[in-house]
Amino acid sequence: MIPAVRWLPTLLVVLLALRPALVLAADGEASDTDEGSTEGPPAPAPRVDALGRPFPDPTVLRRSQGWTGGGIALTAAGGALLVGGLFVGSSVARGEFTIGDGERDANGAFFGSVFGTGAVLLAAGVPLASAGTFSTKQLKRTIKGAEKVPRVVANEPLYWDFYLRRQIGQGMTVSGGGAILMGVVATAGVVALIGTEYYEPEYWAAVAGAYGGGAALIVLGVLLQKDADERMEGLRKRVDPYEQQALVAPRLRRPGFDPSLLIPRPAGLGVGWGFSF
Repeated sequence: MIPAVRWLPTLLVVLLALRPALVLAADGEASDTDEGSTEGPPAPAPRVDALGRPFPDPTVLRRSQGWTGGGIALTAAGGALLVGGLFVGSSVARGEFTIGDGERDANGAFFGSVFGTGAVLLAAGVPLASAGTFSTKQLKRTIKGAEKVPRVVANEPLYWDFYLRRQIGQGMTVSGGGAILMGVVATAGVVALIGTEYYEPEYWAAVAGAYGGGAALIVLGVLLQKDADERMEGLRKRVDPYEQQALVAPRLRRPGFDPSLLIPRPAGLGVGWGFSF
């Protein structure tokens, strides 16, 4: 046998034994090369909606955040006026100090303006803050406990205008219910004054105003919510490509007799689908 061929089996055994060490050394060199590279991970692709627009739209997002801040400020101011009016009114009633010349009509006008301004600020601030918070969370995709609005719809500022209108209508409905409750309390108060020196028939006008105003607010609030919901749904169908596909798909069905009408569901669904092609 040739001497070189005689040592061939021994050489193969040695190479097989050293193979794991050679593989580890090669992996170590590759990792060292990767660590020395200055190239970082690829930047994430920007998020876009179904129309290719950046999502969220910076303009729409800034407006939503402005709604939140402005609504909180208005709500705080309105609440401060109402609470402050209660404290000042109780002090005037106790005779601790007087406003102006101390006449009853002047005090009533002052407190009416204070409470009216506070109620208006609250009525404007609460829906604005609610709409701003909801739209901001939808645009940032951090909303929890509610369905996410499609990106292509959320990027439309008009959609959130309608949503704000809906929140205003809901606030009007709640305010109307509160006015009716105040009417109930006022009714009990006037009834308690009957037969005393403090009773005046004009008090019933305030009671009637509370009931009438509350009912009007409830009706207007419901109508405003319904109108806003219809507009929001219409905008969604016009903008969202998936909604448009859902509207176009039934039109592809051939006109004529539908045999699925004679077969109970759910079997009729399969038959109707088969005759659509």
